[in-house]
Amino acid sequence: INSGLMIYSGGSAEVPVTIIEKQAILTSQLIIKPALAGFNQQVTVQLSVTNTGVYAARNVYAEAPVYTGGGLIGAAGPSYTGPIALMPVGASALFQWIFTTNSVGGTVEFSTRAVGVDNVTGLGVTSTVAAANLDIVAPPPLVSWITAGPDPVNIGSNVTIIMSVSNFGSVAADVIP
Repeated sequence: INSGLMIYSGGSAEVPVTIIEKQAILTSQLIIKPALAGFNQQVTVQLSVTNTGVYAARNVYAEAPVYTGGGLIGAAGPSYTGPIALMPVGASALFQWIFTTNSVGGTVEFSTRAVGVDNVTGLGVTSTVAAANLDIVAPPPLVSWITAGPDPVNIGSNVTIIMSVSNFGSVAADVIP
């Protein structure tokens, strides 16, 4: 039953509290160019990183991409050889690797993330893992034909030769005459 009487307790000790509102926040996106490739084709894998937090980040770097599914050889990069010393709020960076395909079909899944340190709190920060797929397709079937004219031709006359090439595949081909 509530009697309406006020009851007082003894004093309590004050405890200092440190409030950290937010820190550096790294967001990332993985980009593969082209997303569809053929055999022995170079593929660029890029990790775009942005600091969307309220504090700067320091020593930001990209972890080497992990890939599953096979069909790749070699990797050059990243384009940043060391960590980014200071990434202010709103700043972005692009890390890049180059791979070469060695398969005529399949899918390769890439994943990586960015890692750094909050410049104010000193706490470690990481982006979520960014992932993207590369589809490797068989070389395109090319069909070519040649026409020449005029027909008949006389000695000393000009002859025009035309070579046409059609790509009946699903991937682009570099055709060199």
